[in-house]
Amino acid sequence: MGHSLPGFRERANLYCAGRQEFQEFLCDSRWNDCNCPTRSRMARGQYTKNPTDGLKRAGMIFVTWLRSDAFFESLKSKEEYEAALMFFGNAYATWDARNWMYRYFASRDHDVSKPFGGNMAEALARIKARALIMPSASDRLIPPSAAQDLQKGMKFAKYIEIPSILGHLAYFPPNDSDPEFAFVSKHISEFLETLGQ
Repeated sequence: MGHSLPGFRERANLYCAGRQEFQEFLCDSRWNDCNCPTRSRMARGQYTKNPTDGLKRAGMIFVTWLRSDAFFESLKSKEEYEAALMFFGNAYATWDARNWMYRYFASRDHDVSKPFGGNMAEALARIKARALIMPSASDRLIPPSAAQDLQKGMKFAKYIEIPSILGHLAYFPPNDSDPEFAFVSKHISEFLETLGQ
């Protein structure tokens, strides 16, 4: 998950599941009928039909980073597990592959500390706006410890951890009757009320 990466405490990292899900949609035959995965046309995203099969597989791989172990352990059958994977696979298949690829590149390559010589503390100290940082207690992509580091570096940041097994997606529960919905809504409303003061 990245906890042991060198310099982890000095930088804010957005964790991406990595090359495997990226390769999945590159290998889809609809990606301009290219051979997987080395032809340059493919790398430029010159496809004639969105590679939905590859995007589906990418979503099924990536969901394991979006949900927690506790979430997967709560599923009672193989069918529930497969349904959870397919939900994200089908959702990913609705995205344009080029859009997904550039989002991946942007999250992989962006470093807010770069203009400050790699000094994340200096970059965070320059933020003057009030901020609400709400990670999930079970987030794999942005673990609570990384979110706490952000909060400590910002002068006007409030930290509230979402108690949930939904992982990274606790901020976006399946429906508004879920306890995460009420928790997130309450704290965002309270935070927004303070902005006018």
